[in-house]
Amino acid sequence: MDQMRKKLMEDFSFMSYAPFVFISALTGRTVKADIAMTGEITLIGNVMPIGGLKEKTIGAYNANVKTIFIP
Repeated sequence: MDQMRKKLMEDFSFMSYAPFVFISALTGRTVKADIAMTGEITLIGNVMPIGGLKEKTIGAYNANVKTIFIP
């Protein structure tokens, strides 16, 4: 049961950046390459805790990312 719940949560992590994907597809405009996103939002809108934020931020900085979205 726990593995199934974890798998569902991994699949739902897509929801944190889904609006960008859909808007990009509908408008034909690409998302800028210097934007990074992290975190998870469930289908009902709950924001899930994230780990390793410091490391993710350092990695984004090293990759010349200008904007980071953190829910």
